Amino acid sequence: MGTVGENILQYRLKRGLSRNELVDGICNESTLFRIEKGNVLPSMYTVEQLCIRLNIPMSVLFDEQKDDERISIISLKQRCRKHVYDKNYDKLSEDLRKLKEETSNMNNYLDHLFIVWHEAIILHKLNRCSKQAKEILLKSLPDKYVLETEIAMANTLGLICASSEETDEALHYFKKAYMEIKNITDLDDQTLYVRVVYNYASQLFYLKDYEQVIILANQLISYLKNNHLFYMRGRTFHMLGKTYEKMSDFVLAEKYMLQAISVFTIEELADYLKKAEEDLTVIRSHLV
Repeated sequence: MGTVGENILQYRLKRGLSRNELVDGICNESTLFRIEKGNVLPSMYTVEQLCIRLNIPMSVLFDEQKDDERISIISLKQRCRKHVYDKNYDKLSEDLRKLKEETSNMNNYLDHLFIVWHEAIILHKLNRCSKQAKEILLKSLPDKYVLETEIAMANTLGLICASSEETDEALHYFKKAYMEIKNITDLDDQTLYVRVVYNYASQLFYLKDYEQVIILANQLISYLKNNHLFYMRGRTFHMLGKTYEKMSDFVLAEKYMLQAISVFTIEELADYLKKAEEDLTVIRSHLV
């Protein structure tokens, strides 16, 4: 039995499917190429969708003990990411402990980076030890970021610095993460680009570099549309509305704030919606 990627390749050829036919609506063709070559381990969601398209059970790809271990590890990683998204740091701590146990006898650099990254998040968010969180990230990060996880860690480092009002350092890490992520043509996690660009733009907003904020926000909106993503779209429109308000262009400020309200309403994000409606009232007071 071969690797997951080799098995996907084998069944794709048996079905007579091209890479483009198999990945349609699932992932990029180049991503499948890297999966089949064993250069990247796909997410469980991607594997599931590929198996549906190939009309095979997932078990035929994962019938060796080492693959069972990787399934468990991937599942734990996905749960950790969901806990971060949900801001459930107690659950994150619990699943990260399980992940450390499952990877204790392995020597996988990506697993190590992932664990350090989330240990830093726990230190920062749960234990309120921002200094220690910053230290362990800096210790593990190379000078040049090549991997998506390294860029994600730099983005988290920027957030930690921003929360500690270390403005110049925050800007440094956000900008560096942004410059590096532009060099990756096919991201496994497309939301990483969104988070990096949004945080970089937010820091520039704080520094009142409004022209650059508009450039980055428009880049982000184009990226979201081109990749059919809804993730953080409302917050990006909101940031554009606030930026144009600061520049006294209240017509554009109203336009983008209304778009933000529309997205927040659809997503049922009550807190964001309330803030956007309050901001819209202020903007419209200048249009009277």
